Amino acid sequence: MLPGVYEQPAVHVIADVPLIRAGLIRAAAKAGMRAVSANEAADVTLHSPGDPGDATPVDVCADLGRITLTVQARTSPLVWPALQALVAQLLGDETGQ
Repeated sequence: MLPGVYEQPAVHVIADVPLIRAGLIRAAAKAGMRAVSANEAADVTLHSPGDPGDATPVDVCADLGRITLTVQARTSPLVWPALQALVAQLLGDETGQ
């Protein structure tokens, strides 16, 4: 593995509806996260209310106008700024403020 290649937090995106999945992947990418497959380790799970989360340290459930974060275990300090940016993306505030 090359140094610096995988410094972005990894995210599992779980959504059965293709358009929702694409939107969640886009939001995660704009927040500086990289989507990984279900069989790879991830820092965060991102899903809609109709889809189940999984056993990552941080679970993010994105609903219309509401985001629920569940922290289940300690995670890397790199995850927190990306989570702030993700929440901003999901709420439509691309400035991240």
